[in-house]
Amino acid sequence: MGLINQKNKVDKHYQLITARYKLSVVEQKLVLSIISMIRPDDADFMHYQIPVSQFEFLAENNNHQRLKKYCKDIMSKPLEVNENGEWIIFNWFSHIRYRKDMLECSVSPELKPYLLKLQENFKSYDLKYILEMQSEYSIRIYELLKKAEKLGFLEMNLEELQDLLQVPESFKVYADFKRKVLQPVSIEIAKHTDIYFEFQELKTGKRVTEIKFIIFKNKQNQIAD
Repeated sequence: MGLINQKNKVDKHYQLITARYKLSVVEQKLVLSIISMIRPDDADFMHYQIPVSQFEFLAENNNHQRLKKYCKDIMSKPLEVNENGEWIIFNWFSHIRYRKDMLECSVSPELKPYLLKLQENFKSYDLKYILEMQSEYSIRIYELLKKAEKLGFLEMNLEELQDLLQVPESFKVYADFKRKVLQPVSIEIAKHTDIYFEFQELKTGKRVTEIKFIIFKNKQNQIAD
């Protein structure tokens, strides 16, 4: 039986951080909470059993029918990893079962290269930083920024960033993307995590085509740890 602890760390290969997928904020927290029980030097995945009560972000909706919907949605939303012009699409889990107030699951074997025996090209961060977030985009952008944290900045093509985040068409207009994604995400990451960022708009002519994130350590939250 596993326990979800805010001191748990999430360890993900860079390719998994930049994978394309669309999960709600609760679905991401479920996935990342389970991933946090995997150590990067583990030889293989285990059969994970977690008391539902451990998922504190479900406390207000502690109903197995609601949990079932979250799990079914996760199983219906595959992720896509791209490398050197090749791609692979697979699910996060081989199975998820609810029994006697326990969530049982097996992680998809296809995730082994991205979660097991990690020695380089992976990022580790504290689970607690994402558990307070309320935006699905905050979690994704936080991971991207942690990946680039040592450089201190991250430049991304706007369309590629929007595609990676799987934003709806209504967010593709930059003014809306800035107002509904970048600005609220900036506030939420600064409030809840060990980093914060400022962003610059890089233009081709009059059109914003790239975003440059400037990454800073959030010493206030780090001291509080």
